[in-house]
Amino acid sequence: MITDTGYRFIKEGNEMLRSIWLNDVLFSMHWFFVVLLTIAPWVVWYFLRDPSKSRQYFISSWVIILFSTILDLIGLSFDLWRYHTSVFPIMSGIIPWNSSLLPVCLLIVYKIKETWSPIIKGLVVSAIIAFIGEPYFDFLGITEHHQWRHIYSFPIYFLIYLFSYYIGLSMSKNPNHSIDRDESDEKYNTLFQYSCNAIYYIEKTHLEKNYRFTDVNDTFIKEMGYSLEELRRLDPRMISDQSFYNIDII
Repeated sequence: MITDTGYRFIKEGNEMLRSIWLNDVLFSMHWFFVVLLTIAPWVVWYFLRDPSKSRQYFISSWVIILFSTILDLIGLSFDLWRYHTSVFPIMSGIIPWNSSLLPVCLLIVYKIKETWSPIIKGLVVSAIIAFIGEPYFDFLGITEHHQWRHIYSFPIYFLIYLFSYYIGLSMSKNPNHSIDRDESDEKYNTLFQYSCNAIYYIEKTHLEKNYRFTDVNDTFIKEMGYSLEELRRLDPRMISDQSFYNIDII
């Protein structure tokens, strides 16, 4: 149990932290740089994003923010790393690292080469962040990993990438989509078969000079006097001299 003395020490520590931030961090060059890292990534992402996948990106980004923030707070509590510059005197790791830089970086990788394996992309981006990004910010004096080796970060970034990718992908799918499509197909088939108008589909054969019927409705069969199997063996131009000469492929 934390006693009153313990809370007094915590309060004094927070007051000292705020004083240092106000006097040494606020409006410094590093502070402006960190503010830029907070805003710029989301501005860039706004122009790069695919609006049709907004739901997936939204879910994935919040998964990244949630898990990276939890892990960051654990690391800070054990003094495994430190943030020497922060936008606010509190939430030093959340802004901009966990709320902007990391999620946008991973979202951009989601979008690049979408046909590539997410495992391959996850390994590449995790290596870049762990072995290039972290040492670079340590070099600038913005962060310090004094009890943490960068290689430990590599598998963590990789797991966050894969987990957020698949969670966003699975939760963004509309479970009613396949049902709606089946209902739409059924309505179309009903209209197609029972229409009062003769309807047919044709396509070019592999020779690209002949045509063949791919589907016809009942009205077309009655008007032509052929069965469906007979029509599929016939070139449509054998039925009409003019109708099928200038025809688009369906």
